[in-house]
Amino acid sequence: MEEFKLHVAPAIQEDVASMLGDASLVITVMGKPVVNKLLHWFSAKELGEYETLFDPSKGTSTLDGVDRRFTWLRKWLREYTPSYSAVFAPSWNAPRCLCEEFCAMTRKHFSVMLHKASKDMDVRLLLHVMQRTIQLEEELTRRFTAGAGGVDEGDTTGGQRLHGARGGDFSRMISGVFKPYMPLYLKLETAHMVDLVKKLVSEETWGPNPQVEEDADDDDLQVLHSSGELFIYIKRSLLQCKDVDTGETMLHLSHSFTTILVKYAEQLHK
Repeated sequence: MEEFKLHVAPAIQEDVASMLGDASLVITVMGKPVVNKLLHWFSAKELGEYETLFDPSKGTSTLDGVDRRFTWLRKWLREYTPSYSAVFAPSWNAPRCLCEEFCAMTRKHFSVMLHKASKDMDVRLLLHVMQRTIQLEEELTRRFTAGAGGVDEGDTTGGQRLHGARGGDFSRMISGVFKPYMPLYLKLETAHMVDLVKKLVSEETWGPNPQVEEDADDDDLQVLHSSGELFIYIKRSLLQCKDVDTGETMLHLSHSFTTILVKYAEQLHK
């Protein structure tokens, strides 16, 4: 353990990296608690810079810095392989462990910032941060999802998880923090749909949607262009809401869709 603390650094020499790589195989035999302790130390060490740059209690970090936050993580992941891949046993999946710690830390940061901004929340900014966060969670899930049977490639532990992983599923690890603020999201989505319906109806050509197959000669199969656009928006909205809350928020959102679709039909009949 002390050897790792003494030598682990981005510019680690090749012979030292090889020595630590052999040591990691020995530590694997010592069991998960020892491995987890070392991974936790490594993650905390690497995330020290991130904490300094983005901790809202120590500086002026705000929600609009979400892209810079996630760029930091992506850059770290790109640099991991040349720096540390020879040091840690592949079965440890050290990058996934750090990403989990990153998500936990970021969720705490967001909680503080959301609380500070709750009295004068910029709802459009909230929506932007939600979208970016969900995109990151999906990206990490794709990167770390285990193969068939739930065991990572290169795993020598018989499929046992070495840290707090959920099989590589990062969904809601950060975005769950937005759930108390979803009423603001619902208000914005409803306003967006009202404006969208007005725009689509005003631009409706009353011809069939060009996406419908040309050989469909049944008039009942003709779909107005405006309806296609509206349902595409509804689908995207549902997918976005699903990633944060499939309970009360989803229920209220479905009620909003019902109201909007009734207004859409009424405006078409005018």
